[in-house]
Formats: sequence, structure tokens, C-alpha cells
Amino acid sequence: MVFNFVRLAIVIVLGVFSVAAAQAQGQIPDTEDWNFRLGIPIWAAGTHGTIGAFNRKVHLDQSFIDTLDSLDFAAALNLEVRKDRWLFFSDGQYLKISDTGESRELFRGGSASLGEKFMIDDLAIGYTALKNECVSLDLFAGAQLSYAAANVSINLPTLDRAASASAFWADPIIGAYLNYQFSKPAGFYTKADVGGFHSSSRLTWQVEGGFEFPIASHFYTRVAYRCLASDFQRRALSIDTVVRGPQVEIGVRF
Repeated sequence: MVFNFVRLAIVIVLGVFSVAAAQAQGQIPDTEDWNFRLGIPIWAAGTHGTIGAFNRKVHLDQSFIDTLDSLDFAAALNLEVRKDRWLFFSDGQYLKISDTGESRELFRGGSASLGEKFMIDDLAIGYTALKNECVSLDLFAGAQLSYAAANVSINLPTLDRAASASAFWADPIIGAYLNYQFSKPAGFYTKADVGGFHSSSRLTWQVEGGFEFPIASHFYTRVAYRCLASDFQRRALSIDTVVRGPQVEIGVRF
């Protein structure tokens, strides 16, 4: 299933380049102004996959309602800074959850409980390769910083097994960011990246796309769908998940 999503991500990125190239004829001059965007996203995501510590793995197949029931705390903040053709952005998320699931591998057949803290922040610098009155295409590269701590407890008829592990890691990422303004106040956007390449994670990728509308003079809202996949295996800690669902972001531009 993960590879199907990878192929989907590649198709979307190629589509982004095709649309932007078709619109590239009438590029507009750059401006000297600084532009800032600060937003708070609310991601109604479900989690699918496995999380483990010391070979004690919990299989998760959660909808957003399931995630909401197990959520202890969440925080998120997006920052975007532009000047001329240069772009910097930071997309950060933090989650703390407590949940139950089905144990896997050596302890298959038992019930399992999971306590997890997870932080992710995409930091990248980009350059506007194509820009006109309707379309802009940014190419970017950076790092995905991640921290995860998992506490897994497996209950079997004859014994209890508990383990905990944590790790901080950084993965290189590359991607593309398309903005298409189909009317003066509103537009469409999509952002896709891929990374890891066995540096820390085996693979990490995400795709996000949706619509943006103004809600006041300097305020905006985005309604989108986002999918994030991670495949990380290091000694005690293992994460192989796909997190996906709709996302609403409210923010300010200045």
C-alpha cells in the first residue's frame, strides 16, 4: 500500500511541473517585499501501520475519531517567509497519544497498549522556478526533524511484556510547492516531498493539496487533504505508518 502512495506522490509532483510549465510563458517581475504567513493547522487524521519498541509492536488501524479518543495533547504551527523568489518554511506538529491495539510478531495474539510522543518539523529553503499572474512553482530542499518516544506494553495470558524507546533523527527532503490562483481572492495549492533515502528513515514522503480562501483583510483559511508516510527502523524503535486525513488551517498573512 505504501508503494501505491509513493507512485501517487510521484504522479502529483509530475503533474505540478506540467501545469506550471504550461503557464510559464508570461512570468512577472519579482518584488522586493517580505511576505509572511503564520497558520495553525487542524489535521483530522487517522493512523495506519505499526509502532514498536524492542520487537514489541502494536498494529494501529485508527480513524480520526479513534485518534481523537486516544489524544492527550496536540499542537501545530506553520510558518512561511518569502522574499523575491526565495522561500523558507517550517511545518511543525506535536502529538501525545495513549491507545490500545493488537500485538504483532513475537507476541502476536496479545492485547497491547501504547503511549507515544511524536514531533515532526519540516524545515526547507526553496526557490520560485516559475511564476506568473496565476501560477507559481517553488522547488525546495531541507530536512525533516523527528522525535518519537514509544512505550509499549503487551499483555499475554501467561506474562506481561513492556518496553520503551525513543529517538531523534533528521532526514533530507526534496519537493515541489505549487500555487494556482483561479480567481482574485481564492486559489488551489499542492505541496509534495520525499526524503529519507536510508539516511535515517528508509523512506518518508507526504502530499498535501487543497483550496485557500480569504476570510478577512489579512486572514485566510485552507481546506486540504494531507497524507504523511514514515518508515523508520533503528535498533529499539520502529515506526512504519501512514497518517492521512482532511486538514483545515487558519492563519494570518502580512
